[in-house]
Amino acid sequence: MARGAEPERAPPYSADWAEAGGIESLADAAGRHLVAIDCAAFREGDVLLFRWRANMPAKHAAIVTSCGEDRSALMVHAHDGAAVAEVAIAPWWRRRLAYAFTFPGVTD
Repeated sequence: MARGAEPERAPPYSADWAEAGGIESLADAAGRHLVAIDCAAFREGDVLLFRWRANMPAKHAAIVTSCGEDRSALMVHAHDGAAVAEVAIAPWWRRRLAYAFTFPGVTD
């Protein structure tokens, strides 16, 4: 079901799209449409962005699907060569977490 026009047109894709420009293009786009939050404060429905390597731009996104009181959490994401999957936000992911965003206007 259509909900309106896309908020902006995505640029052409290439495998090195983030590295080529050396800028945080994914984080910048998220910041134009979402509300930045502290990476430690994410909860269900929030968008997380990850870096594959420490000095590289963030280029992987996921949506938090579950958060336990003990900060155990799950996210849904997809990447090249694999199906969409729900996985634990394990230490490996937490070390690579670069940005967290929530949707504007969402309240408890």
